[in-house]
Amino acid sequence: MMSTTCRRTYKHPKLPYPKPTPLPAFEPLQINNYDAPGTPNIPPGLDQHDPVALFRLFFTDEMVEKMVRWTNEYAKDHRPSKGSATSIAATRI
Repeated sequence: MMSTTCRRTYKHPKLPYPKPTPLPAFEPLQINNYDAPGTPNIPPGLDQHDPVALFRLFFTDEMVEKMVRWTNEYAKDHRPSKGSATSIAATRI
């Protein structure tokens, strides 16, 4: 019996990794009493129950744009070829 191997061929050559971006300024939250840390130290007027507002404390628009661009490039390079079917089971994480 003849053995066969499955090899993927990609349309685009592998691109080099992007240069890392400098980290944004960060000042850790100071907790003086770990048994009773108190309330979160967030900017005044920020709704601490709004997940998008909290997300924006840690990620700048520029960082999100880069993540979106890299994700779209990855998806374009790894998208199944036309005519190949993807089952529901293959899409589950």
